[in-house]
Parts: sequence; structure tokens; C-alpha cells
Amino acid sequence: MSYSTKEIWVPTDKQAEDIEQGTSSNSPVAVQAGGANIARGLCYGYHIKASSAHATNGALPVKLFDASGGDTLYSTTADLSALTEAVDTLATPVPFFGTPYFVIGNTGGSAGTLTYTIRFFVKALA
Repeated sequence: MSYSTKEIWVPTDKQAEDIEQGTSSNSPVAVQAGGANIARGLCYGYHIKASSAHATNGALPVKLFDASGGDTLYSTTADLSALTEAVDTLATPVPFFGTPYFVIGNTGGSAGTLTYTIRFFVKALA
């Protein structure tokens, strides 16, 4: 299989989840572009934004799976304790050959519900 040498970024959707503090997102959510699931590509990282910072969100887990609840492709934490936004870019992109799903892990504290908006950086596979 050969890969295209062209740099084709997929315009992924900003996806928002309202998560009660002290819990995690309910179930894995498909990464989408234009309202449709992305079939395959290379994940280069993500940008996450919270509706407000919270002191106990110093290590907010973000996980990317190869299928709904499948194998973990990528797992990291974001520090949203003092800032409302974080970006993580990968030195080595993670390939996926089926729709990837993400989960925002257990949030800290009990300050009500916060809205988390995430956008993954994805390039197309030829």
C-alpha cells in the first residue's frame, strides 16, 4: 500500500459534550467531519476547550479508540486546571483504518456541568 505524499487535512467537526464534574463522557463518540464519521486517516493530536477552568482538572484523560470501545489508539491527559484550552500534537501520527471514537475521561471536582469541546487534527490516507 502506498501513501499519498500530499498533505490533505480533514476538516473535522468541533464536537461538544456536557459532562457533569466528577464523571466522564457517557460512551465513546465517533470522530466526525461534516457530520459524518471519518473512515480512515492519521491523527496528529487534538484541541480541547472547557467552558471554564476547574482546579481539579489538572489531568483530564482524553482517549482515542479504533472502534466504539475497541483498542486504545492514543491516550493522554490535558491540564485544564488554570486554563480553559489545551492542545496536544503528536510527534508520530496515529493511523486508523476504521472510524475512531473518543472518550473524555473522569473530570475532577463537583462544580456542576462543564461543556468540553474537542477537535482532532486528522490527515487523509490515500
